[in-house]
Amino acid sequence: MQTRLLIWIAFIAIAAGALLAWVLIDDAQGQLDQFRLAQAKHQVRSLAAASVDGLAAEDYELLTRWTSSAIPTEHYAYAALVRPDGRILTHTDLKRVGHRLPSEAALTTPLALPDTYEGRRVMKVLHPVLLGKQHFANAHVAYYLDHKLTLQANTWVKLAGVLLMMLIPLLLSTYLVIRWITQPVVELTQAVTDMSPQALQSISVSSIRRRDEIGALARAFNALTGRLADAYQKLQAANADLEQRVTERTALLSQANQGLLDSEARLAAILDNIGEGIIAIDLKGRIKSFNHAATTLFGYTPEEIAGRDFATLVPDMEGAPPQSPSLKQAASQRAPRELIGRRKSGETFPMELVWSELQFGQEQLLVAIARDITERRAMLAQLHFAAEHDLLTGIYNRKYLQEELNRVISRAQRGECSSFALLFIDLDNFKTVNDTLGHAAGDRVLVEVVALLRERARKGDLIARLGGDEFAVLLYDTDPAQAELAAEAFRAKLEEYSYREGTVRVDVGCSIGIALIDQASASLADVIAQADAACYQAKRAGRNAVRRFKPEDA
Repeated sequence: MQTRLLIWIAFIAIAAGALLAWVLIDDAQGQLDQFRLAQAKHQVRSLAAASVDGLAAEDYELLTRWTSSAIPTEHYAYAALVRPDGRILTHTDLKRVGHRLPSEAALTTPLALPDTYEGRRVMKVLHPVLLGKQHFANAHVAYYLDHKLTLQANTWVKLAGVLLMMLIPLLLSTYLVIRWITQPVVELTQAVTDMSPQALQSISVSSIRRRDEIGALARAFNALTGRLADAYQKLQAANADLEQRVTERTALLSQANQGLLDSEARLAAILDNIGEGIIAIDLKGRIKSFNHAATTLFGYTPEEIAGRDFATLVPDMEGAPPQSPSLKQAASQRAPRELIGRRKSGETFPMELVWSELQFGQEQLLVAIARDITERRAMLAQLHFAAEHDLLTGIYNRKYLQEELNRVISRAQRGECSSFALLFIDLDNFKTVNDTLGHAAGDRVLVEVVALLRERARKGDLIARLGGDEFAVLLYDTDPAQAELAAEAFRAKLEEYSYREGTVRVDVGCSIGIALIDQASASLADVIAQADAACYQAKRAGRNAVRRFKPEDA
């Protein structure tokens, strides 16, 4: 191991020296490249400046001398003067004079371009030759790029000597480190590796008897192993006692867990046999559990619905953002709330929700109890209809008419609209039908009369049965003339009506009284009394007639 370490240290030192040499050489090469480029720019600038007079005088001998002097060393490839049209005026290689190069753009500043010359890579530097603003030519100077920086032999010898002088003390210091530090550390490491609970009593590092830091570390290690041995014995005793307690507690927890499972089973059985759907929801609106009644109500199994948003079941909740306060607000309202539910099939139905809050461990849940109230709503609708309608004919009854008359009279008294009119219709020969053909025939007459009244009434008029053979029609937004025309139309319609049963025929007919409702109308009782009095006058006049109330009829 020590030999390998020395070899590695030597290798690292040599590699470091080689890397340093490479960096120095690379840096020198970079500096040389910059120097050569700067020198080439100077040469081409000097050539351009010196060539102005020769170009102006067309002294090509002078231009040739200036061109030759622009190459200071053998590292330069060539120098030349080239017309903008590409014709070579002078060149260090005289054989190229007069040849043409590709046309060159008019230069205003020096330009350096990589190129090739006789198969070798060169850097070509161009500079414009100007006389005033006239562009005579471009000066070219090119130098080789494949020239490498080389070190003299004595430089390498000096570098090798420096590396060797660095390597000898490095190897010596490495040996001392291995002798005085590494070996004791290896012995301590081996002792730690061999440490086990069973070997704590016998393990120690007794061969290291020094007064330095390594010796202090060895003594501390021996003391530590002694304390660990005592602690291990105590730990074994505590572990045995703990195992006994765990065995006892496990038995108690098993009994408690079985009791909890039995309680959960009883609770699940109770929830599944409750008639209402019970849905547990977290505060983000995600469904956590679903009982059997909820499955029957909505069509989802607990596995299908778990984790889905509560808006899946209640469209009213759609669009609510996560952690919306709407669910918490709903849960805080203990009173039942009616909403529209949606089944798995997409069918909607009215339902009633009762909310409550539940703290389940660390999690707060909302519990919704859902009931289908379709039948209850239908029953309420039937009761509401029966409270306002005549069950035989299906038109409004006296109670509803009186409520509507109170509203109309109040509006008329406030002057919110034009006058209204109440028509009081009494069938003339209805008693004959009942006495000769029976009450069933009388009921059929009433139904047929209502159909005739509906045919003739306007869409916004209200038809009601007051009881027996008495009916009323409330005309909205009318005047006295229109009210009389409407009453006459109802009378004519019923005059044409005859009830037939077997060979018996009864012409029913009717008498109609009109009471106008305007700002002068005092009360409901007055309006009904006026209509009744006018109807009475129509019957006294011989029946099958229409009369409008006049003050003298009272």
